[in-house]
Amino acid sequence: FKPNGRLAATPSPSLCRAMSRRLVLVLWLWLATAAAGAAQDDEEEDLSGDPIGEGDNRSALLTSSAAAARPDPLRRWLEGLRISLPAGATGELPMGMGTLELTAGSCWGFEVGHLRSEDNSIDQTLRFDVNVTDFEVTCHIEGLNNGTLEVNITMGRSSLEVGLQIEPYVSPVAPSLPLPLGQFNSTHCLADLVVQNISFAGDSLVNEALQGLPLEMLTPMMGTFINTPLCEGLRHAIEDQATSFAQMGAQLVTPLLFEPLPLFQPDPLPDKSLMNLSTYPPLKVAQALVRDRFELWANRVVQILSVASFEFLLADTQNTSVTLRDFQIQGIGARTQPGLEIGMMDQLLDLFVNLEGLSLYTSLGVDVHLPGQPTLTEVVDITLGLSNLSMGLRAWVDEPMLNNLEIDQVIQSPRCIVQCATSTADPPSDSIAVENMEVAMRPLLQVSAEGSLEHDITQLFNSLVAALYSGYMPAINALVNGALGMARAPLNSLMWQRIESLPKCSRAELFMGVDEHVIRSLWTSSISVAVLGAVAAVAAHWRSKRRGTSGLDGEMGSSAGGAEAAAGVEAREDLCLARQPFVPLVLTVFYPFALLSVMLLFLFADLDLGATVSVVMAAEGRSATIGPLFSFSLVSTIAHSWDSGAYFISILTLLTSGIWPFVKLSLLFASWLLPPSRFSVRRRGHVLNFLDTWGKYSFVDSWFLVLSMSAFALEWESVGEASMKVQTTPTAAFYAFFTATSLSLVLGHVASELHTHAAKVASGRLQV
Repeated sequence: FKPNGRLAATPSPSLCRAMSRRLVLVLWLWLATAAAGAAQDDEEEDLSGDPIGEGDNRSALLTSSAAAARPDPLRRWLEGLRISLPAGATGELPMGMGTLELTAGSCWGFEVGHLRSEDNSIDQTLRFDVNVTDFEVTCHIEGLNNGTLEVNITMGRSSLEVGLQIEPYVSPVAPSLPLPLGQFNSTHCLADLVVQNISFAGDSLVNEALQGLPLEMLTPMMGTFINTPLCEGLRHAIEDQATSFAQMGAQLVTPLLFEPLPLFQPDPLPDKSLMNLSTYPPLKVAQALVRDRFELWANRVVQILSVASFEFLLADTQNTSVTLRDFQIQGIGARTQPGLEIGMMDQLLDLFVNLEGLSLYTSLGVDVHLPGQPTLTEVVDITLGLSNLSMGLRAWVDEPMLNNLEIDQVIQSPRCIVQCATSTADPPSDSIAVENMEVAMRPLLQVSAEGSLEHDITQLFNSLVAALYSGYMPAINALVNGALGMARAPLNSLMWQRIESLPKCSRAELFMGVDEHVIRSLWTSSISVAVLGAVAAVAAHWRSKRRGTSGLDGEMGSSAGGAEAAAGVEAREDLCLARQPFVPLVLTVFYPFALLSVMLLFLFADLDLGATVSVVMAAEGRSATIGPLFSFSLVSTIAHSWDSGAYFISILTLLTSGIWPFVKLSLLFASWLLPPSRFSVRRRGHVLNFLDTWGKYSFVDSWFLVLSMSAFALEWESVGEASMKVQTTPTAAFYAFFTATSLSLVLGHVASELHTHAAKVASGRLQV
């Protein structure tokens, strides 16, 4: 050095190498601190992947050509991610070169090639070797050190191998359940960081010291000098920081190792009569069915719980949100013993599930949205293996309300049956609640997500899970059940949120959106029109008697001897069928009213419920009728047949039982009231003959109902005293439809016979 502190024109190579070595050490410490922190956050937010094996899969190569061909949302997100380095941080440079203050900087272009993990755990001491290869990153750093300093550095084709060992933590309050949260140790570290490009700028002394070195000398030298500080930094992070975090985590999760405390037991309202579930016949029958007919579920998938399109927000931080999209529990029925057990005691309903392959399936939506950065969206599917599951549900049900409830309403809206419970407690949410929930796990955890990098990360995660299952299964079971115990209150709150979002209890859907009172008014209108027609016909007949006429034409002719006049008049081809002289005046007036009344009766029968299906259950001398399970009308039969793909039945029912009766009655109106000038006698005859022949096909809907009654006629008796009977019951609408069809046939026969009589009289074969 010259006295002014500047380098001589011909510096010594050893001095340059010494300064370069120490400068690179400082730069790497700043770069590694920021990049490692960002990488840790990324790993925590995006830890998702493809299926892992069961606990005995101890080692896995995490790359494959199949995985590489998958979409890579995480890789694309990392490539576009830009991490800002913390400004204002300071640190002392070695060799008395002063203090370096970071003013700005960022890293981008993150790429990770492959991951390899190897599980070398022994009992409860977890040991893992993790190998990361082919990772790249580019950084720009700005700082102050006796002037300004800018560094641009790109690292690529680098690799890192780290050994991690985790000792068990034994809590003094639960010594029999050790946790994998003890001392963290780094068993070895091999870093091979390759600096592909580096450049310096600024008026700092450090920049002037390194400016004279060629790139081919700087890059290998800096890569070599970075490796040791990196491993030292990782060792410090693992043995000090990770151990400190593990100790904090152990203190937090230790309370979960104990059996959950029972929920607070509220009191029901004093004026309510609660149902005793242990004596309720439907539950006793269900219990007997599961016990006696378990072979029906043999080798079949049995769904215990299934919630689709859940979209429940589990976590929402400033930058990350996690959504539960669906949730289901299912298993396979066994051949030799029941896999389900139902227990009842007072107002508590217990369910115990022990099915082969019992598993919990869920799907999580993960969204990471950092300010000014691309958004990462991942869908993570998780499968958790269970050995058995037990659940206890508190159900306070108002017995009188339940007995009066029609189950078809429940099918349209489960909120109807909830109303039988909400009236028993204040607040209503106390009436239905999960009181206990417990699982026994088996060594299975599968996580899947689209993307090859996701595949590698989840395989790394799965190696850890496999080791945990092998050494810490009792503690994992205790932790899971402790967490489930703590989750009871949030779960009950979520359940009531879902209940309150259900549509209100209504029978509108049963009648395809038509108001039930409107349908009932059709029945009243039909009877009223028929009565009005009868009164009008009697009044017309009484009036004609007083005037001495018979028939409508009697008023136009002589007033002497109505019956005698009518006997001497032939049928007239210029008059409608209603005004023919031989047609009694009572029939002339009543016939249109009868047609209109039958039309209204058909409309009532089509819209109202035609039949109901109920179940009668009996056990231990008590019986209960559950129903109607479902109800159907002509309109609902047509709609549901179409929705299910039975298009022929839907169209046939619509034509024969929906449209045809009204077409037939309209044609009878025309045949009765239209004069021959508008509806010729010949055409009228063809129409009436057609109606007389094809009118009987309106009975098709009644025939379908009879078939349904036969199809649903089921009975079952258990080995004990439980029994069940399914029965179909026709309602007033069915009989109304049958009556309307019969009346329409009668009215058609009347019109047909009168037309035939008129034709014979007109042709001279018969004279009145």
